[in-house]
This record gives sequence, structure tokens and C-alpha cells, in this order.
Amino acid sequence: MQGCGRNADVTAAPKPEPALELPKFRAWIRLQGCIVPGCTALWIQACHYRNRRIYGDRANLFPACDYHHIEDQHQHGVETFQAEHNLNLELACARYWERYQQGESFLLDASPIGP
Repeated sequence: MQGCGRNADVTAAPKPEPALELPKFRAWIRLQGCIVPGCTALWIQACHYRNRRIYGDRANLFPACDYHHIEDQHQHGVETFQAEHNLNLELACARYWERYQQGESFLLDASPIGP
């Protein structure tokens, strides 16, 4: 039978292109305040909302301090993190990307969800 067994003709799936990394956008994200309302931490990380290897950096980064990134987001999961802090990370990441593209140097309001 054709297509069965070890010697079957197999068409290899095309390799996906590597996810896009944007070092300047990451640096810009690190200049923003922690996305968690009320957090005043000064050491900010560029955090990925979705898997960085698949989705890269574009519209996929948000700023968070060490605690909220590692202890909160990674330990409890994205859904719990969003619910606990009343965040919509998909929307927030899209808005950070838009503001970066518009050339804004930094945001005075750490929350990109407001007006």
C-alpha cells in the first residue's frame, strides 16, 4: 500500500519562519511602568503574553516588574494573572505595540487600557 510503512513517501511540512525579535521594542517596553495597577517597582522586564518562539515580539510584549512577571504571571498562569489584576493582556500588548509604532517615548499612565 502506498503511504504506509517505513519507506512511504512523506512530504515534509515547510519549516515555520523564526519568530521576529525586536530588540528596540523590548528596550522601549522596559521603560514603561509595571502593567499591574498600583505597582511602583522600577526594575521592569519585557514580558511575552503568548509563546515568544511562536509569536515573537510584535504586539506580544507588556511591561512587568520581576515579582509580577515571575511570581504572579508564570506561577499562577496568564488567565489567573489577568483576572486578579483586571487586565486584558492581548489588548494591552496591541496598544503598547501601537504606541511604540507611533513613536511615543514612554507612557505616563502604566495602564494602556484606559483612554
